[in-house]
Amino acid sequence: MKRARKFFPILLPLLLFLLPACGADTDPESVLNYGLTLSPSGIDPHLNASSELGIPLNSVYDTLVFYDAEAEKYVPGLASNWEISDDGTKYTFFLREDVVFHDNSRFDADAVKANIDYILNPNHNSQKAAGMLGPLSEVEVVDDFTIVFHLKAPFAPLMNSLSQVYIGMASPKALEAWGPAEYQFHQVGTGPYTFVEYVPNSHIILEKNPDYAWAPSIFKSEQASIDRIEFGFYEDPATRLIALKGGEVDIIGEVPPHDVERLVAEDGFELYPVPVPGQPLHYFFNTKTSPTDDPRVREALLISVNRTRILETVFGSFSPLAEGPLTAQPFDLDVEEIQYSPALAANLLDEAGWTRNSADELRTKD
Repeated sequence: MKRARKFFPILLPLLLFLLPACGADTDPESVLNYGLTLSPSGIDPHLNASSELGIPLNSVYDTLVFYDAEAEKYVPGLASNWEISDDGTKYTFFLREDVVFHDNSRFDADAVKANIDYILNPNHNSQKAAGMLGPLSEVEVVDDFTIVFHLKAPFAPLMNSLSQVYIGMASPKALEAWGPAEYQFHQVGTGPYTFVEYVPNSHIILEKNPDYAWAPSIFKSEQASIDRIEFGFYEDPATRLIALKGGEVDIIGEVPPHDVERLVAEDGFELYPVPVPGQPLHYFFNTKTSPTDDPRVREALLISVNRTRILETVFGSFSPLAEGPLTAQPFDLDVEEIQYSPALAANLLDEAGWTRNSADELRTKD
């Protein structure tokens, strides 16, 4: 196919920040209220798979490595250094020796192994984290602060997986004490915030960890500037918007596009668009059956769709037009620009033998 480009736009969910933050019963400078868009069935990052788990729990857990988006590289986290074998099947991590969990237990190689064993335990039914470890065959504790991940085959996404909250490091003491059924209510990490409370369908509360002293380089400071963060669940966009405008929450995400322009015009609201990784919204053509087995028909369909108009109608001005078939990241692909052209589309269909019936304006062939 000459122009194998998806033809629907990439969607940008939008986060709105309301400043200044305000709390009902505490110093407004020390509390932040965040309106989440989902109310997941569980929030254990090792076992559950909600896309929003990272919003509250990235502050509770540190990971072995962190991804520096600006430098486009992985930087030390709980692992101060690492080595990868030439064949890509052996990852050796050298761990920090000054880290403690929120329950004052020591972070070490045994703790890493305990976390991986917890994730991979078949009785725990991990929904996401287990798959993120790919062909991992063994985790070997070499000494107190050296651990080796052995893989059956190379697995390029492993570093990315280890940088995500789903494989954040939890206290083995807490994992053992509470088990897979109750740990989500008693989470213990090493991060800049401690886990205070989780009430399903109501809220999650975090408080600043005053002992945090091992922040990765991508953090602006060792200590957080906000003492307490309260996350509420607001699944209905209208309810979420009311909570923001009423001062009940300071931040909400995924604002419907038709509400965005009105909000940003009001004093006190600031918009932060956040791109979503992955493929654009798209359709695939079946190139083996008529009529789309003909490249001219496929091209005609592509250029007869006004993608810009669709995007503006559905997403307003808050989403970019897809520029490639795969992701928003740049690729060196020899793909021609798709221009909306009904006239050229009509010519292509004529060439392909699909002629217009003047009576009903339908095109037929044979």
